[in-house]
Parts: sequence; structure tokens; C-alpha cells
Amino acid sequence: DQHEEFFYCPHCAQRISVLVDLSVPEQKYIEDCEICCRPMQITYEVFKDEIIRFEADFTEDCCNIEKLYLLFYICFFRS
Repeated sequence: DQHEEFFYCPHCAQRISVLVDLSVPEQKYIEDCEICCRPMQITYEVFKDEIIRFEADFTEDCCNIEKLYLLFYICFFRS
């Protein structure tokens, strides 16, 4: 069974979604944003067909200045 999970891209802050396979208890993989095409790390855990943890984060090679820029953007322009 699959579930569409909505979240905000860690790079461009646009709302996007991925399909989560609820039959897999735990998964971590890299997927590109459908808006900005930049890679993000998707991590999730499932228990009894429910998502108990979902994270979309920068990949390991992302620089800190980009993280600060996104935080600034979300805090000041998304409110």
C-alpha cells in the first residue's frame, strides 16, 4: 500500500510530495525535488501502516550557508 506524503523541499521551500511505501518499515534514500531538481534525503518509518516519522532534509554534501538561507526564507517570507 502507498501513501502520498506532502512536505516542503529543504532547498526551495515549495510544497511537494512523494509516495511512501507503507509495506516497508524503514527507508532512507535520495530523491530530487520535482520543482528545483536538487537532491534531498528522504527518511521515514512506518508502524502498522502509519507513518510515525518522516523527514526530508539536505543531503550530506549540502553547505551550511544554504541551510541558513532557507531558514531565513521560511521565517520571514512564509509567515
